[in-house]
Amino acid sequence: MDLNQLYKLIDSSKVELICQNHTQERVVEAVLNNDPETRLALNLIESGYELVEIQRNLSYKRADFNRESSAIAALYILIMGTFLSLEINQDDQKKIRDLAQTQSPSNIDIVKNEIERFVRGKYISCDSLKKGAVNLTKGNDGYSVLYVNDIEEKIFITKGRRFHFGIGVLFNYGLKLQQFMETILPPLLTIEPFSRQEIETFKRLYLGR
Repeated sequence: MDLNQLYKLIDSSKVELICQNHTQERVVEAVLNNDPETRLALNLIESGYELVEIQRNLSYKRADFNRESSAIAALYILIMGTFLSLEINQDDQKKIRDLAQTQSPSNIDIVKNEIERFVRGKYISCDSLKKGAVNLTKGNDGYSVLYVNDIEEKIFITKGRRFHFGIGVLFNYGLKLQQFMETILPPLLTIEPFSRQEIETFKRLYLGR
């Protein structure tokens, strides 16, 4: 466990760390560009560490951890997801949604092939539920988009949407999942081999779900 290396990742994310100590209830707090409206913090609690998001002085718990290294890694991931998430090209997003509007759902492969110009196929599915991917499913009330984790838990992102809207959400979250798996997670795994359960928690924090 190398806490210094984890803190270096946070330092490289260009946020300001304040109150970095273990003598008070708060272990560390992160602020972007001195903006007091949104802050992220780790608090010491009886069972370990609590990760919270603070908006206009109201705290919202995001996750609990019993290991300090996991808590700091989660703080880094939430920083990246909240403050510094990789931007989605609005022109690409519009192109995908416009294409979906011109195609019937029976031609979904045409739309999926266009999405896969940007998102690897292993991160999305439009036909059957795929573990470790963002999935588009059709129900009686419209289209839903959900993430399915490695133990087949279903985490819904949106429900009951029109086809083109569901496709837009699939594109956005599929791209964000790809960003997490290929850009955000690898530097963490060079520091510590986090467990599968911890990685699933990190993944949901980054996806905001």
